[in-house]
Amino acid sequence: MLNRKRGAPDPSRGSSGRPDFDEFFRAEFVRLTRYVMTLGATKEEAKDAAQNALVDAWEHWESIKSPHAWCRTAANRYYISSDIRINKEAPLAEKSGWAVQGTVKHIQDFFPPDWEYVLRHLRKLAPVRRSVMAYTIDGYSPQEIAEMTGTNPGTVRSNLRYAKKQLVEEINKEQADLAESKKTKRSGQ
Repeated sequence: MLNRKRGAPDPSRGSSGRPDFDEFFRAEFVRLTRYVMTLGATKEEAKDAAQNALVDAWEHWESIKSPHAWCRTAANRYYISSDIRINKEAPLAEKSGWAVQGTVKHIQDFFPPDWEYVLRHLRKLAPVRRSVMAYTIDGYSPQEIAEMTGTNPGTVRSNLRYAKKQLVEEINKEQADLAESKKTKRSGQ
């Protein structure tokens, strides 16, 4: 099995070539949660999808050949099905004050301070491009993404290129609007 980032053998795997599930869970839960958030999920939705995917992985552990790819695919499916089913009710529940608020500290610490800024822009991408960016942010190459998703590598590279282009355009537009707003504010005083 190849390491996710460099293509080198993964030293965490035993002689059988497979990590212990507990070890895999501890190493993967936060990364998988972050991956689902890059798809557009809230923290709670992402944690739920990651947890459900990892429970399924535990149940099928002996038959899974590529656990990282398998879990991302499963978490993606859980998020999509929950997103369709609940239609974003969790944020509304939080705003109304009847949902339990707060997050697990170690997950909160995992995200950089500008993470919300990144997520806000990623949510503007089409689902396929957002998914490719999520895999990229998670450290996968276009070739690895193609293998995990069963997509042509050229298609992955194309989606990645257009996603990056759209993100640059969105950020540049936002920066220009911000500069214009500051200029207008100064001239109006």
